[in-house]
Amino acid sequence: MTREGLFTQRPVRQVAGIARHPTHVLTHAALTTLMERYLPATCFADLEVPFQCVAAQIEGARAVWFDHGPVVPPVLASCSVPGLFPPVRIEGAHYLDGGLVHSIPVGRAVEMGATEIYVLQVGRVEQPLSVPTRAWEVAQVAFEISRRHRFVDEIDAVPESVTLHVLPTGSSNAPTIALAQARRGRMNDRMEAAYAATTAYLQGREEG
Repeated sequence: MTREGLFTQRPVRQVAGIARHPTHVLTHAALTTLMERYLPATCFADLEVPFQCVAAQIEGARAVWFDHGPVVPPVLASCSVPGLFPPVRIEGAHYLDGGLVHSIPVGRAVEMGATEIYVLQVGRVEQPLSVPTRAWEVAQVAFEISRRHRFVDEIDAVPESVTLHVLPTGSSNAPTIALAQARRGRMNDRMEAAYAATTAYLQGREEG
């Protein structure tokens, strides 16, 4: 993503983008090119490992799961963060980031018969929230509660027969969504920290 320059537009271009598209900063062009270049298949049916993704449907205010047909449009929809990307139109409906309705869908995996689940998450679910003390923190905390509560409830409901691994990120203070965090150096630092922390966790499991 950093090599392709997906999130590294210059501030002047970002401002120009907002002027042209008042509801979002970026278009899907770069992400579409990235997926078409690197995904191993164009259709769900052709993937070697079964895969599903979820997106939030605007018109129905509901979660919609995709597991057949072309891969790219549903994945675009599933990661279309509101305000950052525009909604994705699929078969007459419009979709936004699946994290709005299922940030970490552990329950879905349990329903499908999973007995061991590995959660690769963005880093904030392992950090406890604090009561906001500044005006800007109120919206941030409210967003985190709405994003996390279903994940928390589903973890509490995981049967004892299912082994759940929430992989560590190696970061004690993961950022919220911010384009400044998309700088190559910062992304590399976070990836390396997560890789090291997860490797240590998995090795510990093997030794145990």
